[in-house]
Amino acid sequence: LRFDVDAEHVKCVESDTEWNGRVRLYLEPSEEDFARGDRIWFIAQLGVPEAYANAAFEHPGLALAARDIALSGGALYAHVTTPHGGLLARLDHARNFVRARIQATFTPDTEALARALMLGETDLSPEEGERFRTSGLAHLLAVSGVHLAIAVGASVRFLRALFVRLTWLPERMDVARLSAAIGVPLSWIYAEFAGGSGSARRAALMLSVSYVTTAWGRKSSAPRSLMASGLIAS
Repeated sequence: LRFDVDAEHVKCVESDTEWNGRVRLYLEPSEEDFARGDRIWFIAQLGVPEAYANAAFEHPGLALAARDIALSGGALYAHVTTPHGGLLARLDHARNFVRARIQATFTPDTEALARALMLGETDLSPEEGERFRTSGLAHLLAVSGVHLAIAVGASVRFLRALFVRLTWLPERMDVARLSAAIGVPLSWIYAEFAGGSGSARRAALMLSVSYVTTAWGRKSSAPRSLMASGLIAS
């Protein structure tokens, strides 16, 4: 597991020096259910972030510095002292539950692929990763536009079919506009559930633009939605 911590109190065991700031922790998967917003207590071996890099390209440490991450290292122990009850924390708990169920029910040679397709966790074996790259299908392993279009699009269509069958509802409002409006929060919920990667959030933004247009009573256009989402993201 990898997560960033806004450390309020860090103390070195070999001195009385105390420090506070942002720390990137690496931890072996455990039964502890971590979520965004939790307050934790941890023991870790920390140091200045280092990474191997090609001299012709930007050093990876610069990306960490841009996020105000001053120290990183492996956590020997971590424990949640005060759980957070917000929406993002609930999504993280749901994600952790799905991950645990995949690991418990899928075979060892398929569970990594299932986690990649559903949760965006790309830790396939080198052989599997190479096969996907050779076939040109490596992009399917990153949760992005295809995944959101299928998952959210199918959900919106299902809601529309359900609303049509509620005879009293179509008499009062346009169910297509209603289901499109619901599709906006669904897009962001699924993007965060799937890991909140940049590609997932960009896809959620484009879907949101399209669904807002439909909910507004206008005809949605893929090129215009792409252009509008690009302008908003920039």
